[in-house]
Amino acid sequence: MPSNFDGILYGGSVLESLENAKSFGEFCYNRLKRHGQNVLYINGDTSERVTASQLLLGSIRVAECLQNYGIQAGDSVAICCENRFEVPYIMFAVFFIGATYVPLNPTYTERELLHVCGFSHPKIIFASHQTISKVKQVIKETKSVKKVFVFGHKIVGSNFDTFNTFVQNKLAPTNVDFVCPPQNMMENIALVFCSSGTTGVPKGVQITQYNVWFSISDSIIDVEPNECFLSVSPWTHIFGCYSLTRTAVHCRLTVYLPKFEEKKYLKCIETHKVTILIVVPPIMVLLSKTSLLDKYDMSSVKYAVSSAAPLNKETVEAVRKRLPQLLTRQVYGMSEAGTFCVQTVNHCKPGSVGVLRTGVYGKVTDTETGKVLGPNSSGELLFKSAGVMKGYVGDSDATKASFDHDGWLHTGDVGFYDNDGEYFIVDRLKELIKYNAFQVPPAELEALILTHPNVKDVGVIGVPDEAAGELPMAFVVKQGDCTEKDIIDFVASRTSAAKRLRGGVKFIAEIPKNPTGKILRRVLRDLIKTQRSKL
Repeated sequence: MPSNFDGILYGGSVLESLENAKSFGEFCYNRLKRHGQNVLYINGDTSERVTASQLLLGSIRVAECLQNYGIQAGDSVAICCENRFEVPYIMFAVFFIGATYVPLNPTYTERELLHVCGFSHPKIIFASHQTISKVKQVIKETKSVKKVFVFGHKIVGSNFDTFNTFVQNKLAPTNVDFVCPPQNMMENIALVFCSSGTTGVPKGVQITQYNVWFSISDSIIDVEPNECFLSVSPWTHIFGCYSLTRTAVHCRLTVYLPKFEEKKYLKCIETHKVTILIVVPPIMVLLSKTSLLDKYDMSSVKYAVSSAAPLNKETVEAVRKRLPQLLTRQVYGMSEAGTFCVQTVNHCKPGSVGVLRTGVYGKVTDTETGKVLGPNSSGELLFKSAGVMKGYVGDSDATKASFDHDGWLHTGDVGFYDNDGEYFIVDRLKELIKYNAFQVPPAELEALILTHPNVKDVGVIGVPDEAAGELPMAFVVKQGDCTEKDIIDFVASRTSAAKRLRGGVKFIAEIPKNPTGKILRRVLRDLIKTQRSKL
């Protein structure tokens, strides 16, 4: 249990060290060298394997080629693609030379990519054939970009070279060893992530080399040497990127897929005898409902590690009924700070996100007065750790607003911790529905509605009401016969009066979500605005 000092909880001291490395790149370099011929990554589509030695030598080669193009500390290198084997080579190469790695969400529109490139100023962009058409348009308006390289052998235009051409550059030296330049790890920006952008345009989160080291120094869960992970988390998202880095640093075998496809995913578990699933909540919802589960051998799976969005206890219990041996471990964090909380063997109550990880301080404050609250009292969650960002790129006002006067990071999440120090997330502060002064958490209603046998997915918002303030409304994806009245009555019989679906139910084909499974409630609200504007 974490230490508690007058409402300030502490997860204990970090046991790992930088092992005398003078940069995060050197730390990674030394770890890869130590792991030798151990296999780190397996492509679930092709079964192609990458050992630590292969990753080290390939990353050195990419680093040399980047230096030949003049890339150094202070410069940014961006990548925009699906999960593919070149990604870790580029990421570690950027770490080696002390430059800044900028992962771009491949699902972004041209407008969003232009916005991100506008504040991150990449000099080189690596893209795939799926994203190059958007990147082409973006670089027309982005002066910082000097060169774009495309994965694969196909040439897409006279101004673009292939990645193969890049690494075969005869002007760049070829060495087995590489000297990583020393860096000020507390100041050097290793990563620029995009905030999720669920409430507006994404902001650029500046993560220092020391922030990254702190975040991946903890292996999250205790695992045996021969465990096999499966991940489809986008490597352009902080959860996927840190998982990719942690795999190499801690020598964990990971099977990956470019994207989630139900049959391929289940087949990978069977073929590779996967023991640990790295998941986001939509995958857990699918596992609880899919009819394909019984057609594959799932006996090897022991853990599911879930992050990036809240996972309700009803879904966990539904999956456990189908896979009785599976233990779920929730991880709670944010792009601005990495991981705050982790479920452990002794701290894994249903619905909790576990206890503070090592090196993290936490407190809960009253949303109105800012007063520090004790156990079992809901308020905003605030944290401090060495993983907390340096700030937002070029946005001092947003950076200042993210911290209180004592330097604690506001999460915008409402929750509490119990007498054992386990944290529970109630909802996002900005997403709570205010019905007649009652606070209604959308996530609670979503968890309940998902237990209906004819509901495949759901998103809940508050719709404006002159008398009550807001009324809870559900958008539902059906997987059987049900009516609006069925859903309304289902909720009414299981909740207090304030939580009833007085805003109604609307059936839609798909719930809009970002790549990590967070519901885009602003899109749902826009659907209501559009519908009303036509009346």
